[in-house]
Amino acid sequence: MTDQLDTIESLQHRLAEREEQYRRSERVQTALYEIADAASSVTDMQEFYARLHEIIARLIYAKNFFIAILDRDSGVLNWPYHVDEKDAGEWPAAPYREDKGVTSYVLRTGKSLHGAADVSGLIKSGELEIIGTLAHDAILIPLKVDSNILGALCIQSYTEGLGYTEQDVQLLEFVGQHIATALLHARLIEETLQRNNELA
Repeated sequence: MTDQLDTIESLQHRLAEREEQYRRSERVQTALYEIADAASSVTDMQEFYARLHEIIARLIYAKNFFIAILDRDSGVLNWPYHVDEKDAGEWPAAPYREDKGVTSYVLRTGKSLHGAADVSGLIKSGELEIIGTLAHDAILIPLKVDSNILGALCIQSYTEGLGYTEQDVQLLEFVGQHIATALLHARLIEETLQRNNELA
């Protein structure tokens, strides 16, 4: 009888896991559609960034969120959109190759960073300097289309016990690929609108 109960509980547990995976997959598919839709109808980049933040926040904890954009011609990194409960106000632009912040590191390497475990060793080696408030946990991913790095996206938690899993990293990286494509598309639309306004 005990073995039967264990089997039933195991089956129920696996069924619940599958249902959760299905719901997560549906949320991700909806998010990808909304990202593409936001990019195709962009008229204001700040509204576009805010929309991306809203979409990501429905998938994963993203109370603290920023998007960084790299200007390849000038080598300057800036943060056109950031919402942060600890570090509000303007974030100054920086020459990313000289900057030792985590965002510049991700842009130079093209690799994601996850939390204190990834960051602490890099700080000790002198490769990184913490600029601003150190988060309890964070995921920072490069936004790239093929080998072209456009910028980076970060979500952070300052709350002890509220962190991110490797599954969260994989999810953000996957969605980030679509965000990068949408960002490239949105910037092209914005440039076209600006040129049209100048001609008008």
